[in-house]
Formats: sequence, structure tokens, C-alpha cells
Amino acid sequence: MATPKKKNPKKRGQKGKYHKWLKPENLLTLQAWKRDGLTDAQIAKNVGISTVTLYDWINKYPNIANVLKIGKEQAVTELENAMFKAARGYKYEEQVMSASGKVETVQRWQAANATSGIFLLKNWAPNRYSDRKEITATTEVTVKNPMKDLTTDELRKLAVMEESQHSTILQ
Repeated sequence: MATPKKKNPKKRGQKGKYHKWLKPENLLTLQAWKRDGLTDAQIAKNVGISTVTLYDWINKYPNIANVLKIGKEQAVTELENAMFKAARGYKYEEQVMSASGKVETVQRWQAANATSGIFLLKNWAPNRYSDRKEITATTEVTVKNPMKDLTTDELRKLAVMEESQHSTILQ
């Protein structure tokens, strides 16, 4: 009697899903997703894998790890540039409709954003702009011990005397 065949058996040597994502055009897609701010979970979902599998790929395939790292660095750089621009203020153009119904381009000024400036200064130059100041203080404590020159026998005699005085008071 013949053994039944399994349904949809995985072919030996079949390439995993990761092979597709090692191609240059797909590596660029991964990098772009990271640059655009997608989380690892969102990227994994777009690829059609679990987040755990994505982390396995990152550990196994340096090309995937590198493009995700570059994408993140690009996103950080874009955010730094935008925050720097906001901190300084900037000119921009805007399309507006005039009273006559004609579309005109006007120049506007976006005022500096003090919060962005403060954030950048505190992070880029923390030694000069930190809210936290480190203060170092030293102090000396001296203890006066009137019994420091007494011998052990003298201290024992005092202890016995002290003890007998307490017991007399209690009686």
C-alpha cells in the first residue's frame, strides 16, 4: 500500500521570502519605508512577515540591516533639519486668492519656534544649555569624644557604674 502524498509539500531548495528583499530595488523600498518613519512592525507587515522574522533577517542579512539603519539615519537627519529650520524661522511662499479672484503668490515669514531652539540647544550643547547643574560640595565632620583617651578597663568600670545607677533608680 502506497503512502498518501502530502498536500502542497514545500519543495527542497525553495528560496525563502527574504531572497526577494535582498534585491537592490527592494532594499531601496525597505530603506524608504524606514526613512518615512514606519516602525519595524509596519515594515514587517508590508513585507508579509512577522516582526520576529524581520529581526531574524536583520541579524542574518547585513544588507537588510544596513538599509534599515540608513533609512532611520535619513529620517533623523530630516527631522533635525526641520527642527533647526523651525528654530530659526524661515520664509515660504503661499498661493492666495486676491479680492479680484486672481491667484497670487505671496511670501510669508514663519516666526522662529523657541521650543525647537531650546530643545536643540539642550541636546546639541548640553554642557552650556542643560537645566541640570552638577554641584560638588565637600564637608568635614569632627566628632568630639570625651572618652577617647580612656582605657578599656576604665570604660568597663564606667559601664558598671552606669548600670548600677539605673538598677537603683528602678528599685
